[in-house]
Order: sequence, then structure tokens, then C-alpha cells
Amino acid sequence: MVTYQHPPDEKQDLLNCCKVLAIALFGWLAVHIALLPFESGAFTPSNPDLDMNRNGSSLWDLETSKQRIVLIVGNNEVLQQNILQWTRAPHVLPSWAYPIPTREDLEALDYAAPPRYKSFDPLFATLRNDPFYYRPESTNNKMKPDVVESVVNLYKGKADSAWNSGKNLVIASAGARLDASALEKWIKTLPEGSSPEDVQVIVTYKSPRHQQLIQAWQTQQQQLGPNTKNTTLTEFVRTGQLKHHFDEMMNSLGSAEVFVKKGMQTIIIDEKGLQRERVDLSTAVGCLVLKVRCNTNGIVGDYHREVEPPKNVNGLDMSESKLKQIEKVLQDFDCGLFDILSKPSNVHFLYREALFRTCSALSRQITAKEAIRRIEAIAKSP
Repeated sequence: MVTYQHPPDEKQDLLNCCKVLAIALFGWLAVHIALLPFESGAFTPSNPDLDMNRNGSSLWDLETSKQRIVLIVGNNEVLQQNILQWTRAPHVLPSWAYPIPTREDLEALDYAAPPRYKSFDPLFATLRNDPFYYRPESTNNKMKPDVVESVVNLYKGKADSAWNSGKNLVIASAGARLDASALEKWIKTLPEGSSPEDVQVIVTYKSPRHQQLIQAWQTQQQQLGPNTKNTTLTEFVRTGQLKHHFDEMMNSLGSAEVFVKKGMQTIIIDEKGLQRERVDLSTAVGCLVLKVRCNTNGIVGDYHREVEPPKNVNGLDMSESKLKQIEKVLQDFDCGLFDILSKPSNVHFLYREALFRTCSALSRQITAKEAIRRIEAIAKSP
């Protein structure tokens, strides 16, 4: 029996062939578009309204072709490492400079650079007249005026040189949490031809807040060195050391207020929101502010990732109950700035999650002095 076969349908074959080619082309484009790096403005928070303040001003309104100075306030060594690496690699941030002197430059001025020196900490320590970074063994002495002037001039010379060559400047320091007086001193160190209007300030907000207390205590232990007797967390609070470190390490919003009142564009990044979105601080700052080369996944290329620091519990002698009480005091202190920081058009929030969540317009402001007094009372209680 002979089976009849239909002649081939040439049109159908051509159609099928076109479908296969179209699918292959679509797949090729999808892969290459996903891998194609684009300008960092395309990397945005997953929730776009997180960068908006109450007046509707957006971080993206800050785009400018002018030279600018970015001041990063906060204790983040990994971010500082990345900035140093990026600015020294011409293909990463060719238009930016991180103008710090060498350790040898500082030592030549009889100034003891802190361990693992790679930041602007010495500059801001001198502006605050904080002797700790000058000679750790002489914490009760004021720095000599000639040393202060020499250190300030050294940093200013580096900044002037970079600015005059057409570079943008990025400055990072935990010690950049300044009061109004120290801010005025810092403004005088800005390169000639620049002004506060050229400055963008980035402030990081950490939570839970009592973790900052623990971090301040642990940082102080590291700075004292191996030959100095360590103190417990309770001793750190009760002996007045908290008062010395409060503004520098625990009052980021207070610093933000100072910058905002001076008219500087101020960006507040809530690290709790970063954690929720699984974005590290280096990615947020690199992609959204400094314009490092990024794609939808973040920074393109190698960089230092944030890692959870090892928890040193030696001397952590406060109960969970006391830490919760301290958390409430610090949140009350932050809430005092709710109305001040939620209205101005030069304040921008990124990844807001925990910040001001427990506050209202009726929140009463308590001073830093009152917050410290309450925390000391909690530490001294049985």
C-alpha cells in the first residue's frame, strides 16, 4: 500500500525559520542588554519615592555639570577603601580626587596619624581641636596651634591642587560630624573658587541606635591600643567617655541639621533600608552620587564588599533591658529633629526605612546633654 505524502509547505517552513531566528535574536539582545553597563543614573532605589522629601525635591535634581565636593559623614572603612581605590584608577572615577596627604606628610608635622590611616580624620580632629589623633598618650592636652595650622594647610594644599586641575573632590570621615563652629572652620579650607553651594553632604543613619553606642565603645577600645586597660560598656558610659564621643559617632542627624541650615544639599541614607534591599553603602554612594560605572545589579567590576564585622562581646556587660531603654532615649533624641529635617528642600532621603518611623510632628526635642544624662542614669541603675 502506497501512502500519499503531502508536498512540503514552503511558506510554513519559512515562517518556522523566521520564528526560530526571531527567538534567537531576542535572546541575544536580552543577554547583551543585561550585561551592558550604563550610566549610574539608571541605577535607582527599588522604591523610587524613597529619595523624595516632603517638598517633592529629588536627588536627581542635584545633577550638575559644575565641579562639586561630596562630603561623606560616618564611620565606614569599607566605603573609604573603595573611594581610595576608585579615585586612583583613572578608568573608574577619572574626574574625582580623594585628596589626602601621606602618613609621612603628617608625621613630618609631628602628628601621629591614626592606625590604618586613609581618611580625613586628622583634618576634622584638628578642626574640632580634638587631641586624640594628635598624640594618643596626651588626650588631656590641646593641640599646639602651629600643628593645627600645619595640618589644615597640608590638607587644603592637596584639595586646592586637585580642584585647580578640574577634579571633583570626595571627602570621607567619621569625624566630619561637625558643630556650627567647626563647620565654619571647614568651609575656610575649601578650595579657592568653590563655595558651600558646591558641596553635597552624605550622612548615614544607623539603626538600631544602641548598636552605635556599642560601636563607639568598641572603636574607643581599638584606638587606645593593646597596652591600655580596656573598659566595659558600662564604664565607658559612666565615666564620661560617652560625652566625648557622642557628637562624633552617635549624632549623625545633629550634623545633618548643621549642614542643612548652612544651605548645603544633604542626603541622608538609612542603612536599615539598604539592608532590606540588599544594597551595600558603597553601591548606593558609588552608583547614585559619584557615578561609578554601574548596571542594574550595581557596580561594574571589583570592589570591597561590606562584611558583617566580628562581634567582640568582651566587656559588653549591659543587659538587654538596659539596651532597650537606651534605644528609646536615642530614638526620642532623633525624633526631636523630625520636623527640622523633614521640611527643607535641600534634604533628600535614600532608602528610608527606620528613620523617624516612631516620630510625629509633636515629638519634643531633647538635647544631646539630656540624652547623655539619661543614658548615664540607665547605666548606673541596678
